[in-house]
Amino acid sequence: MPKLAHALAAAAGNAGGLTFEHFATVQTEGSSVTLPASLEDGDIGVLIISGISSQNTALAGWTTISTFNSTFDSYVGYKVLATSDSSTSQSFLGGNVSYDSTTLLVFRPSKVLTNVYVSDTSFNYTTGVSSVSAACTTYDPPNLVIAYSAAYPNPPAINEGYWTTATTPNNTNNQMFTYYIIDDENTTRSVTQSADYGSYNRTFITCINGD
Repeated sequence: MPKLAHALAAAAGNAGGLTFEHFATVQTEGSSVTLPASLEDGDIGVLIISGISSQNTALAGWTTISTFNSTFDSYVGYKVLATSDSSTSQSFLGGNVSYDSTTLLVFRPSKVLTNVYVSDTSFNYTTGVSSVSAACTTYDPPNLVIAYSAAYPNPPAINEGYWTTATTPNNTNNQMFTYYIIDDENTTRSVTQSADYGSYNRTFITCINGD
């Protein structure tokens, strides 16, 4: 929740007690992804799509966080999932399996959220060293911080060592790592590629909160 609202709630003796845990990761190529089994109402799904002729516009049922349209397209969005979403297939544009890479991250909050907030989203696409950062100070923690580092043709290592690696590259034509961290305090996080890995170096970061 926003800082003032959180402060008022804390003063009243109710700080919320919200926590997140990582529930599942799904990685695929192509134009669809199958959601995990055993989802619960209120799970938060974060979908990251990258590739050539891939999704770069709003995706039905998902709230768009970021889109980008160039040689490598990009889409990042989230959805508050329900039990009925378990094992269902989510279709999107896709179109070029040779270059497409998709990651679905699912997080389970300790309570069903009434509101989901997204802040400090940043994306960088360059022929040099790609880097992004997020202060994650707009809302009170816990913060779900989601990031990726992608390049062609070489796999792009990053300098920061505090991330949990969700996925490693599954496509040699689109070398993408995805990362997350669950922060219990407001902390600036960064993704900085360690070198110039080719002509299509990309980094992304966003913060997700809720109440």
